[in-house]
Amino acid sequence: MTQNLQALLLGGTAFPFHDIEELGPHIESALSAEGIDAETTTDREELATLPDSDYDILIDYTTDSKMTDAQLSGLLEFVESGGGYAGVHGAAALETTVPADPDDVVGEREEPNPELEALIGGRFIQHPEPEVFDVRIVDSHHPITINREDFQAYDEPYEVVTGDVRVLARMDHPDLGDMPVAWVQSYGDGRSFYTALGHFRSSFEGEARALLGAGVRWAGGRA
Repeated sequence: MTQNLQALLLGGTAFPFHDIEELGPHIESALSAEGIDAETTTDREELATLPDSDYDILIDYTTDSKMTDAQLSGLLEFVESGGGYAGVHGAAALETTVPADPDDVVGEREEPNPELEALIGGRFIQHPEPEVFDVRIVDSHHPITINREDFQAYDEPYEVVTGDVRVLARMDHPDLGDMPVAWVQSYGDGRSFYTALGHFRSSFEGEARALLGAGVRWAGGRA
């Protein structure tokens, strides 16, 4: 029997949204259904030791983009040397941090970390209100999306910018227009996958769950 993919799921609890304590069990359950064993943590120090770990992939469900040099170096070395990275939803919010003023909902960096943006392959700009939108598979030749059909999602639609990535899925949004939803790229000897879906529990069900699972398996070398 093939061993399940071993994943470290990193999240946070600093914001009233994207709370890993609330959504972590649903993400773990979704991944388990796709043959992925995820261990959830909020301890970013685990990033620094990733190169020496037994994990196949890091699944990034953070929203606070702040990392120490050691944490960022550990993450980049892990992926460059053949590990996998899967950014989910708020992971691309590279200008968002925990606010210094407790009366603020979020804080902001002056500019995104370019090394982290290069790993993810893009970054979040802004989002309108959550709603139902169509997700179109635009690359049916990739292992993640082969034989996968278009679907509808109720989620927080993200406006994003991307680098030189292979876009797998897009959406048509009345305010944002034609916008990437999921993409992949190589990173050193490793692989990176990102999906903009992931704000609600329903983001980890049905076709959205299957897309996430296939992306994580591909990035972790188990397509």
